[in-house]
Amino acid sequence: MNLAVEGDGAYFGAPANTGKVKRLRNFDEVEITPCSPKGTPKGPTLTARTRRLEGDEAAAAPAAC
Repeated sequence: MNLAVEGDGAYFGAPANTGKVKRLRNFDEVEITPCSPKGTPKGPTLTARTRRLEGDEAAAAPAAC
């Protein structure tokens, strides 16, 4: 999954009916690790909290997602 970082936030996009989004509705804590294109970890794991963006906030999220 790709992330777009802006300021102190990171954004990702996914269709609302995917497994990732369903899990995030129930568990907002995630671990993020930078990886190579093949999935090999390339840095430290960070713990973060997620939330779904709505309305104007969602529209303003980086288009890179």
